[in-house]
Amino acid sequence: NTTHDEHRQRIRLRVGMKAKILDQTDINTGSVTAGFRVVTGSVGNPVSTNHTLGDNSDSKADIVLDRAYVKWTYTAEEEVWGDKLPQVSVTGGIMKNPWFSSSLVWDSDLAFEGFAVNFVTDTNMELNNKFGFLTMGYFPIQESEWSQDDRYLLGAQVGFNHRPKYGWEYKLAAAYYAYYNVAYEPIASAAPSPSELRTLEERMPTYMQKGNTTYSMSTGDGDSFNHYGLLSDFELLNITGRLENSLYYPIHVILYWDWVKNLGYDPEEMSRKSGQSVAYLESVSGDIGYQVGLKVGYPKPRRRWDWNLFLEYRYLESDAVLDAYTDSDFHLGGTNSRGFIFGGELGLYNNVWL
Repeated sequence: NTTHDEHRQRIRLRVGMKAKILDQTDINTGSVTAGFRVVTGSVGNPVSTNHTLGDNSDSKADIVLDRAYVKWTYTAEEEVWGDKLPQVSVTGGIMKNPWFSSSLVWDSDLAFEGFAVNFVTDTNMELNNKFGFLTMGYFPIQESEWSQDDRYLLGAQVGFNHRPKYGWEYKLAAAYYAYYNVAYEPIASAAPSPSELRTLEERMPTYMQKGNTTYSMSTGDGDSFNHYGLLSDFELLNITGRLENSLYYPIHVILYWDWVKNLGYDPEEMSRKSGQSVAYLESVSGDIGYQVGLKVGYPKPRRRWDWNLFLEYRYLESDAVLDAYTDSDFHLGGTNSRGFIFGGELGLYNNVWL
């Protein structure tokens, strides 16, 4: 509805628990932790744990499993490479976002199902002021019951954190995210068979917000249902940064930015699949997104009268990222949007903030 204002009353609940299963003993074999979390929300919506009051006739909220993971962590007991204490961790299950990122690419409520490996060159921050990190992950997106074309995500990120002098710190990372089997070829059949119709049904996106370029995957008149699919492939190059000044502690001044380009975006290939002209597709789609923001105040207000203010500008073309997983709040979710975000936080009591 783009012609009338709308008001919603929404709530959310998140309850989690973390347990230490195995800790280091005389022999350093690492430690194992497990965690789970249940939230309000919907099984069909991966990017929101909100419940809209009055949305269901029975006025009852769904509860879903949002976290369920096991994590093994190993930290060196003795210093290596001079005075560094490296650390490696492996996480499997349903986990929080393993990447250093913003909501430009990944919504803050998104859970990742799969496996992630993280390596940090140094955890001895009392002696050292810099470390590098590497994160790699494999995450299934959709299991295919009729073929081996399962959808999944492979990602890798390398980054660096440095405190060059007192009161200054910056963090910079580059990531590559590759989606597999999310965009398909059309089926050219004048009268699609039941098997072809089943294939078309399976190739449709399981969840979308809005913004990505789509097309009809069936060119025949025998398809009474419009089976639409994603027109572009998605291979994302993402660069994220953060610069923080704490010279006026406890007030912090934080500048942060995020930039993404879809290397899988190919208007000529999209034209071949859809029959639309290259010029038209370039006029209605794009492969670039960026966000820049400034925050002043307490980074995370947790006590009474703690505060912060922030201002952001976001620009996100239609096929820069997969619209299913980007921020679900800005522009009511999805891609093909741009604009400013202004906000703030104020502590009311301990651990209660507005």
